[in-house]
Amino acid sequence: MNLHENSNKTARRANLGTRGPHISLERRASPRLPAADERIWAGWWLDDDEFTTTAARIENISRGGAKVRSIFEPEVSQDVWIRVANPLCDDYVQATVLEVVPTPEGDFWVRMAFSEPCPDALYEIVTQGFAGADPEASHRGD
Repeated sequence: MNLHENSNKTARRANLGTRGPHISLERRASPRLPAADERIWAGWWLDDDEFTTTAARIENISRGGAKVRSIFEPEVSQDVWIRVANPLCDDYVQATVLEVVPTPEGDFWVRMAFSEPCPDALYEIVTQGFAGADPEASHRGD
């Protein structure tokens, strides 16, 4: 069996039905971008009467989800709410925890999916930093 010939056939089959070469391997409708301003608050319900929050950091974000580093270990499938750690932006987004991975430093990588698209102001502050974002965008309906 010629492995070189086989791999070429596999590559061609992967591109069947497309026009031209496939440029991106991104599978998400909205690609994840690295965080420029990574400081956030994450919160969740402990029980019916008690909501708790903690500081956390976003590694990357898309309109549909994020990867967050936290000192607390949430449960998979748990609902959490995140917002930027800036009082000039009060947008938040609800997310469901998809995966929790311990880091060598003792905290956790938390991968989450948003229940609705990330609000513009929150997304822009995280991806561009506060100076590059328009915190009033979500309040004007932009």
